[in-house]
Amino acid sequence: MSSDFDFENVRPQGKRIDFKELFFNPEQGLNTIRLVDLKGKSFKVHYVKDINGKYVFVKSPGAGDPLIIAGNQPKTRYYLKVIDRKTNKLKIWEFGSQIKTSIEEYVGELREKRAKGISDENDVVPNYNLELRKRQPGANPLYTLGLGQRLEDPRDAQTIANDKNIIDADDIDFEPLLKPWTVERIKEQILGIAAGDDIESAPQANYQVPSDSVSVPARASVPAPVATLQAQAPPSAQPASSLMAKAQQSDNSWLDED
Repeated sequence: MSSDFDFENVRPQGKRIDFKELFFNPEQGLNTIRLVDLKGKSFKVHYVKDINGKYVFVKSPGAGDPLIIAGNQPKTRYYLKVIDRKTNKLKIWEFGSQIKTSIEEYVGELREKRAKGISDENDVVPNYNLELRKRQPGANPLYTLGLGQRLEDPRDAQTIANDKNIIDADDIDFEPLLKPWTVERIKEQILGIAAGDDIESAPQANYQVPSDSVSVPARASVPAPVATLQAQAPPSAQPASSLMAKAQQSDNSWLDED
């Protein structure tokens, strides 16, 4: 399955983006992943109809965004790198504010345990697997997120070493995927007006916020967590033996990145 997002204008010249390979797309049932770190990226996105009546995602350019001027406020979405345990490949996980809030809550819980001395310094989000369950279409929530097994030496030494190799080979670049639509493109392809026209001349139906049932597609929405969530693998520059000891350094690196 390709990404629901329209990345037409963000492909590096001469290089095709394989969305099926790049993005983590949960299957129905249990999916196990591990976060590479908490150094994610955030972006603002609209989900609106284009001039052909098709719902599309539009990354907001921020200042001067014609859709914001027209009254359509974008939602914040997030990217994190994960290791998909089914394929043992590095992927990008895209999710919304509910999952971000969950991560913040669990980071806080583990931080409190460490502060009270009832857990060790390596008991941090990046040292757990996550269990993401995808339910039947139409279920609410569609996804539930749980805390899986903590990765520890020496029991999980081989997994930790394998994860390090995967991270060392990481060549994923977020930046091409974060490029927003231009003001001109939004006017022409979404509002159906010329680049130089005023917003008031656009048909209102083109930029009204869709109903809740279609505001966030199933693939892109990850509902509120059911249990705890933590996960992951530390920086690739670290030797395998030091991965667990230094994972806490990325414990809170992205949580304020709205």
